[in-house]
Amino acid sequence: MEQNPPDIEDADLLKEYGEAFFGYGSWDADYWLIGIEERGAETEDEFSNRFKAWNKMEAEEKKRGLVDLRDYASESKIELDWTNPTWRAMQTVCSEIGLKIGDLGEGNKNWGGKDNENLPSRVALIEAMPFPAPGIKQWPYEDWPKFEMETRKKCAEKFLHLRFKQLVGKLKKHQPKLVVLYGQRYAERVDVREEWKKEIKIICDDENWCKDSVSVNGSKKSHFEWKRIPWSQNSHSLLFCMAQPASMRGNIPILLNCLGQKINKLMI
Repeated sequence: MEQNPPDIEDADLLKEYGEAFFGYGSWDADYWLIGIEERGAETEDEFSNRFKAWNKMEAEEKKRGLVDLRDYASESKIELDWTNPTWRAMQTVCSEIGLKIGDLGEGNKNWGGKDNENLPSRVALIEAMPFPAPGIKQWPYEDWPKFEMETRKKCAEKFLHLRFKQLVGKLKKHQPKLVVLYGQRYAERVDVREEWKKEIKIICDDENWCKDSVSVNGSKKSHFEWKRIPWSQNSHSLLFCMAQPASMRGNIPILLNCLGQKINKLMI
């Protein structure tokens, strides 16, 4: 749904949000899931409420970049949809990897929960782009010329490089065990995966990625790429790029199981 713009005079404040807000959870989580953009903007004031909730935060919390999913949803007046097909698909992948994240639901703090070192398998939910949309064919910010984001392509030109640069810095600092980027294209001629790989090249001498695929009964393949970034003799991060589950064709549950099993083997 077309979004009402937040009631602000200074466009730089929205730019700050676009550069600083990455999603939910903790950078210290062992497992990062990076999507292209969050599903949302289902009602006309949803983004405005999200922005207000973010703008209420203390400066240090804004700078942190990740917030608690449930606290933020409550403050933003968003009703979380635990049947979200992308979340459910990625939970299937995580379960096949062997992560003990439990079922999706209000009480499961593993999924996008804020810092808590006692949780067994914390998952950070991160987005490449900061503005939610109901689907890839809808862009609810067309009437926002003041903020120069009338199209997804304009939005990508404004934010994608800056956000990936920050994400790579966070990767280098926190060294998670696994980073999964799911999805590839954000807008016409904007290949998010290739942009991600360009930024990774800056911190990794080896620019090559291994390529492979999984299939069901020899057909309906899902292609993926992966590489390891060594931090020390006994420590590395596995980077894994896969298709957005909604774009897969064929027996999607089995493809997701196969992808999770592939990641599990690569992490051993």
